[in-house]
Amino acid sequence: MKPNASLLFAISLIAFASCKPGDGPKPVDGGQQVSKPAMPTADWRMADSVIKFMGDVEGRTIADLFAGDGYYTFELLDAGARVIAVETDPALISAIQAKAAEKGIGPDRLQTRLVTAGDPGVGSGEVDHALCTTVYLNISDRQSFFTRVHASLKPSGQLVVVDFLQEQTPMGPPMELRVAIDQVMDELQPCGFSDIISNTKKLPHRFVIQALELGQPE
Repeated sequence: MKPNASLLFAISLIAFASCKPGDGPKPVDGGQQVSKPAMPTADWRMADSVIKFMGDVEGRTIADLFAGDGYYTFELLDAGARVIAVETDPALISAIQAKAAEKGIGPDRLQTRLVTAGDPGVGSGEVDHALCTTVYLNISDRQSFFTRVHASLKPSGQLVVVDFLQEQTPMGPPMELRVAIDQVMDELQPCGFSDIISNTKKLPHRFVIQALELGQPE
């Protein structure tokens, strides 16, 4: 017996209604398949390259001065360090604390310290290394600040300063907030560091200065 025409029409309507939006062939452009979105590029802050300047940080205590959104803080934690994240902005401190709670990171691995401007937030001989990735010229009373940072370092510790070169770059602060490498080295010299070296080749558009505390034999 041939199917009833009315029944076939009803079945077709039900099948059409059950289709979800977006089912079926994808749109094409000029007869070509639409390409997938490009994968995001790596973060330009290049935490792995920055951390390498400190050597093996596993088990070491690192002060992340001006921790900001916590990018370097959590990269250091992932590398096995204990981190003291220092910030003047309570909202940023709260955001770092929330992320740490979400990731199950306790106070044995991460401390957050809310400080006033000019206070590095670390005590004498408390840390193995200190990292400063903020705009250098925005730091007030830099000699006092970095003298206190120097005092916070254990023997063989180091301060790592990262900032933008004095050239046009795709990101970074305006030119008037870019500092000459020689100025940074000259300003860190009287703060007590035993050796200061610079590198302009490892990070695109930025320089790295390592101010070392090699310690003195007793």
